[in-house]
Amino acid sequence: MDICSGSQKDGLNTLHHSLAEAVVGLDEEKIITLLRTATKEDVNSCQVSCPVGDTKGTLLMWAVRHGLLESAKALLRKGADPNLNCEDDGWTPLHEACNAKNADLAEELLKHKASRQQEDQVGRTALHIAVLNSSPCKKLVEVLCGSENGEIEKTSVNLSNTQDKNHPSLLHMAAKDGHKEVAEILIGAGALIDSKDKSGATPLHHAAYEGHEEMVECLHEHGCNINAIQPISYKFNEKDDFWNLGNNMYMLRNGDEDFGRKGEIGNTPLHTAAKAGHLKVVEKLLEFGAEVAITGKDMYRPLHEAVKRGDAQMVELILQHSSAHSPAFKHAAGRERRCQVISPITLAVKAGFAEAVRLILSDAGNELDAHHREHLYWESNQGEWEWDYRPLLHIATSMGSTDIMEQLLKIANDTDGVGDANDTDDQGNTALYHAVLANNGSAVSCLLDYKRLDNHGSREVNVNCTNAEGYTPMHVAQTLEMMETLHKKGANPNARSENAPEVFKSTGVIPLMPIPE
Repeated sequence: MDICSGSQKDGLNTLHHSLAEAVVGLDEEKIITLLRTATKEDVNSCQVSCPVGDTKGTLLMWAVRHGLLESAKALLRKGADPNLNCEDDGWTPLHEACNAKNADLAEELLKHKASRQQEDQVGRTALHIAVLNSSPCKKLVEVLCGSENGEIEKTSVNLSNTQDKNHPSLLHMAAKDGHKEVAEILIGAGALIDSKDKSGATPLHHAAYEGHEEMVECLHEHGCNINAIQPISYKFNEKDDFWNLGNNMYMLRNGDEDFGRKGEIGNTPLHTAAKAGHLKVVEKLLEFGAEVAITGKDMYRPLHEAVKRGDAQMVELILQHSSAHSPAFKHAAGRERRCQVISPITLAVKAGFAEAVRLILSDAGNELDAHHREHLYWESNQGEWEWDYRPLLHIATSMGSTDIMEQLLKIANDTDGVGDANDTDDQGNTALYHAVLANNGSAVSCLLDYKRLDNHGSREVNVNCTNAEGYTPMHVAQTLEMMETLHKKGANPNARSENAPEVFKSTGVIPLMPIPE
């Protein structure tokens, strides 16, 4: 194995070979002895060809890599260049010291003018390497940030503006990994607390998403923006992005006061914590004043994220911080049919999340009108976007969620002016029609048992309500049992419709009762 990268004729003498052998052998006593007669040129020109599995480097690099503090000191006294690098990765001895979490070696290198700002091949400084460690050394970070005796001094180290190189800032790294002490050092050294990475996220976004409660507290104590917006970028090759962008522009154009803040849209730390399911962090953020009404990705507010996760505790917590007229529980800016928005309660109904429905209904009171249709959407089998405009009860019925149906019917009974079981969709279909069409006996029974008392007396489900095509629920009954159930409630078995054959053909339903021609 060659010890040196060159030969005698390349200017490498016996001293160089001896030094290299001593360094490779980690013989610190021999290294120090040989350096007594070495010159600056000797220590900087000799490069060690390292054994298999390692890389080449200067004598100083080799000494630092293997933690030979006294040898490193001797090499530095002889003029070894702490910034000299002959490796492909661009690491300097200071990078190596940080990777080894060796604060003493780092401090010695800095005393001899090692550069804090020198970057490796991918743009990382030594401080990046120190912070990236799974368990960073506090003393090492303090040394690199220029601290002495615990007093942090301002440093010229680039602490925050690395997103132009596709790197998060050092504070982002510390926040993401939950290294509170490191974050405090970086902030004291001048790190920008609300700096944004390539995705537009602040350190608080990362801390919230990872569930680091203490880090969230730390950033708040240092004055971070608790409602920082992570902007949404749109890729126009994606269909959903196209539609959502249209919705955003519509609401901005119409001056929706609840839409984001000052025209901004995007996820806040509260969105990210809710999405990740970190209840304690959500609680902290709300305690610190996080807003619940900011619109984020997919037109979701934090309550949407809690509902989507199926977390009843989080739903209740967010509702507790919603004002009586907060849009957190109401339909989100769906003023016109062309605006494609889904509300938290609709999301809960579609997911069959009965507890969330109960909480939202209890919290909303008269503010939630179940008669208001929701602007929903889904992708059909052909991949085309279609509109759906249905009362909440219809959605619950189509999902077969009888417990949710009962809740919606109860609020219809208890609240004057709220829609009931006879509400219709755009085609004039009642919830009963859909329940019979789906042959869902439980849903049918739930609806048929409904009675509403109001100023006009007792009202029941209209079993003979006709839709736009003239059909009643009896037309789409698929079993004799279903027909008998409807007939007992007063359904007319002789109801006629001029378009029956065409509609049954299009729906694929084969009715039991004769279809009049």
